[in-house]
Amino acid sequence: MTGGANPGGTRTQSSIDAAPRRALIAGELERILSSRVFGRSPRHRAFLRHIVDATLNGEYARLKESTIALEVFQRDAAHFDSVTHSIVRVEAGRLRQKLERFYADEGARSPVAIELTIGNYRPRFVDPIPGGVKPV
Repeated sequence: MTGGANPGGTRTQSSIDAAPRRALIAGELERILSSRVFGRSPRHRAFLRHIVDATLNGEYARLKESTIALEVFQRDAAHFDSVTHSIVRVEAGRLRQKLERFYADEGARSPVAIELTIGNYRPRFVDPIPGGVKPV
């Protein structure tokens, strides 16, 4: 999704500057990490926690593919080449799928959703639109 609302008209992005908003996002992160969907995926839990924490803390340099490879997936800096090593891109795709499954079931009524758009490792935090249609 890009911009304020997605094509399905179900959620909009909002600011994370206010302390209550940050607490809401942190709570949502914990619900996701303790969910059935993420229960047996320590790699995806670590990846999601990394990108959400970095975003909330304004540490956008930590959202680069090479940094994620080193910090989350413990790749060796001397040998990691993002052109030939696709672990971050592959795991980001799997993380997106897990988030979609979470919001289709356990997280369907969440007060905020954490999304990861294609081509980007910075998560988006979006609110449901009142009266909106449940995402498919």
